[in-house]
Amino acid sequence: FFILDRHFHHAIHLNDRSEIPRPPLDVLRKLRDDGMTMVLATHEMAFAREVADRVVFMDQGVVAEEGAPGRIFSAPERERTRQFLASVLR
Repeated sequence: FFILDRHFHHAIHLNDRSEIPRPPLDVLRKLRDDGMTMVLATHEMAFAREVADRVVFMDQGVVAEEGAPGRIFSAPERERTRQFLASVLR
């Protein structure tokens, strides 16, 4: 079990959100492929969409929605989730 928090987030943060940094992403893929369970707290939705097999959307500290990335990013159930994703995935 592996938890990645804001310190890791700063290591992968980019001003140009259209590019996902390859080295950290490759490390996460390798850990995932090796069966490592990870929890990653991030606002980098492109990054989360690519590496996650489950996404949890929290609103004011409460789980508002959770599911597979494909569903969360393409058809979120809650309006607040839709608003957030629309604001960060332009």
